[in-house]
Amino acid sequence: MISIGFGYPEFIVLTISLCQIRAIAYRYWRTEKLNNSSNENSLLFAEFSIYEKYGKFEMNEKLNFRPPNLNDGFKIHRLISECPPLDSNSAYCNFLQCSHFSSTSVIAEAESDILGWVSGFRSPNADYQFFVWQVAVAPEARGQGLGLRMLDALIMRPALSGITGVATSISPGNAASWALFQAFARRHNAALNHRPWLERDIHFEGQNDSEHLVMITPLVGHF
Repeated sequence: MISIGFGYPEFIVLTISLCQIRAIAYRYWRTEKLNNSSNENSLLFAEFSIYEKYGKFEMNEKLNFRPPNLNDGFKIHRLISECPPLDSNSAYCNFLQCSHFSSTSVIAEAESDILGWVSGFRSPNADYQFFVWQVAVAPEARGQGLGLRMLDALIMRPALSGITGVATSISPGNAASWALFQAFARRHNAALNHRPWLERDIHFEGQNDSEHLVMITPLVGHF
């Protein structure tokens, strides 16, 4: 934590995570910029506005985990676009996720803001396995274990009753995803194994990074 003071007429000290300030303030500043704001201090002003709205951003008290619905489709599409290196699928794909795969996907919501998203499905050729499609966390909500909490909320769903493993694919350079799924494996006393799966030159014709298939097993006695 860090205390930050600004030289305004009334001296104000805010105590808040520096990474939260930067991420939330940048998002607010970008909105102001897109709206052609003339406020030259909009980035500094964002820090005060966010603090006023969220206080110390006590996420634990504000979050609601729920299945998505069609009304969430474009909001999720926008969230994913803010989370490189995630692939931005078509909005239509996200609407399908919110309808056909709603029971195996989850939204983390604070008030009316979608801060997190995990999509997935039971593997059609291995019903005991849950395949995680994408994990997206809004910039202002990162660094607080939200991805892990969403995964935990999902695997307790009735729709995933009886699964014994979680699978996903991760590119070698995606450090955040590796850290998330390694933490998930440790949390559930499971082993994480991986192998090359989709090759950059063979499968993606050089257009995307290679992907490793990640398997986390066994998940026994949790569901």
